[in-house]
Amino acid sequence: MEVPYLNVHALGWSISDSSVGDVRVSRHSLPGGPVTFTNVHMTSFTISSVNASGQNPGTYILNDTNMSCAGIVYKSVVPGTRVIIDGEEC
Repeated sequence: MEVPYLNVHALGWSISDSSVGDVRVSRHSLPGGPVTFTNVHMTSFTISSVNASGQNPGTYILNDTNMSCAGIVYKSVVPGTRVIIDGEEC
């Protein structure tokens, strides 16, 4: 079953073996570990400043997904935010 969208702002969180549709990431409000997706099909991956109080950059690791660096959408990203797809930083 595909989740139509997923809004992520958790720290040290991971999801695997799923289909999640559109992924929307709110910037981090607390320092912490990366958010990891493994073997997850997604239609889009957007990082934005939905949470104005978020001041910490996030690290988002995508392994064995259908996404490429060219498909990541950045909106008002906190400096230092990192997206790593299959070991390659975007």
